Amino acid sequence: MVRDGNSLPIGAPKQRALLATLLLASGQVVSRDSIVDALWGDSPPRAAVNSLQVYVHGLRQALGAERIETHGVGYKLRIEPGELDLDRFRRLVERGRRALADSHASDAAEDLRQALELWLGPPLADLSAEPIVDAEAPRLDELRLQAVELRNDSELALGRHDALLPELERLIAEQPYRERFREQYVLALYRSGRQKDALEAYRDARSALLDELGIDPGAALRELERGILRHDPALAAPEAQPRTEWHLPVPPTPLIGRRLEVAAVAGMLRRDDVRLVTLTGPGGTGKTRLALAVAEELAPGLRDGAAFVDLAAVRDASLLGSTIAHALGLHEGDEPLARVVAERLRTQSVLLVLDNLEQLLPGTTFIADLLAATPRLLVLATSRAPLRLSAEHVYPVPPLPTPDPAGSPSFEELTANDAVRLFAARASGRSRLRAHGRGRP
Repeated sequence: MVRDGNSLPIGAPKQRALLATLLLASGQVVSRDSIVDALWGDSPPRAAVNSLQVYVHGLRQALGAERIETHGVGYKLRIEPGELDLDRFRRLVERGRRALADSHASDAAEDLRQALELWLGPPLADLSAEPIVDAEAPRLDELRLQAVELRNDSELALGRHDALLPELERLIAEQPYRERFREQYVLALYRSGRQKDALEAYRDARSALLDELGIDPGAALRELERGILRHDPALAAPEAQPRTEWHLPVPPTPLIGRRLEVAAVAGMLRRDDVRLVTLTGPGGTGKTRLALAVAEELAPGLRDGAAFVDLAAVRDASLLGSTIAHALGLHEGDEPLARVVAERLRTQSVLLVLDNLEQLLPGTTFIADLLAATPRLLVLATSRAPLRLSAEHVYPVPPLPTPDPAGSPSFEELTANDAVRLFAARASGRSRLRAHGRGRP
């Protein structure tokens, strides 16, 4: 559990096990008897109910009294939409499953990769001695393994069999009897031009299943071997799809004092229900630098990265669409630019950074139309005022705190202050620019 970037003190193992039980219920009421079973298994102490009440009280102190609701002889943890990683994991996996079934392998690969990035280690690892682990950890790990299988299927559908081979070797070493990993490995070897190795991998799979489990390979694995022997054209590798390359500008100064803001804004844009965030605040607060830092944070996790559009010099709101198009390397032809931009981004998974929008507010309906036409586009805008669009989430960027002159700060305190450091970095940059200008012929 994290609040404002900091881990919350949840307490002793039994109290953490109670929290895990309520979290795994995803906002549903859990009966007292079920909680006692989860915390103590088949041998609860006589004072189990009293101990449970103590743990509930401790959680209410840590999380807030309103978080844990009493319903008869049960409890419910109030969870906001998008707050629980497990729920987000399930939504991403289901979305990836549908995308793969609809032959949208790029979308599926991205959804499943994002889902698996939510796993930071074995489930319930800090509760290894608690009964809840035996009941819940295998189920949670099975969800993860199913997502890994789907991710591998999407990577194979994108022609990335060569890159997938080392991961499949690792997975087979960890899960030697999971046939789907064996199938994917055999297919990846065959598509890499290694038919002999693919057949050897099939024989290894058959031997492991027979020797250890006493069963023959399943129908899918047997049919895969037959397809390899007859060079079935259906097993041929698809063409690998190139990734769109966008490039962010190199910031003129280092990021100073905005790490929490970067995490907060990036966290907002990772939510399923957020696609437009506007950084607001007066000039000079560092909105552009913060936006670039957020883009650098999110770009590796997006299939097509991030693109930057500088709108500082644009004053005519009607030119917003054409400026975005030119920044993306598009040019007006027979189709209107709005349609050209939407068509270009329709299948892209990209973060579009729109910088200095305050003078173009009358034209920002273009952004709303663009978001409606491009289901995987994210927009991070900077503006002195909100855009007033229905999908907008506003994040005010406050000025960095300055030293209190009344406190007579020391030199060390001044040089450690983020606002002072930022001022010095900007002043140093301007000085270098002026010196460079004087040296020109």
